[in-house]
Amino acid sequence: MKRLLLISVAFCLAFAATTSLHAQTNKPKKLTKAEKAALMMQTIQTKTYSKDFSVEIKQVTPMRSAAQKVDPGYVFRVKGDSLFCDMPYIGDATTMSYTGYKGMTFDERIRSYSVVQLNESCYAVFMKVVNNEDSYDMQLEFFDNSFVKISVNPVRRDPISYIGQLKLPKEQK
Repeated sequence: MKRLLLISVAFCLAFAATTSLHAQTNKPKKLTKAEKAALMMQTIQTKTYSKDFSVEIKQVTPMRSAAQKVDPGYVFRVKGDSLFCDMPYIGDATTMSYTGYKGMTFDERIRSYSVVQLNESCYAVFMKVVNNEDSYDMQLEFFDNSFVKISVNPVRRDPISYIGQLKLPKEQK
């Protein structure tokens, strides 16, 4: 009788230990807010220095009117030395010689590009792009919550800014 009791207790302990160990190995560790922010900043650093990132535009803020949400599908993408820009433009021309109006939609070579870490939760990218319609000085601010502020200062049009979100792989969201 003692032997049967001992065997059943040993079996129960072994089963509990195995179940506990199995449950611990299957659950991913929950990251703290600080760990998530640090991981995001590492991702931002990698993407900005490698010139390989894409931002989904969520909101536009024209110089002369209030911020407006935009329909999904607008994007700002840097790949190597190229910029693919497809963003709405709301504003006025600042020079009389300006005749074009294609919005902010173009695919051009980046003339200058630099990255600066402003603080522990923000990177800034400065770039210049020129196309047949205008010349653009752009400043992008990447924050540790994956949001990006894009400020565009064209030569022939009013300045404008955008808010977007850095596109990330699904496992990092």
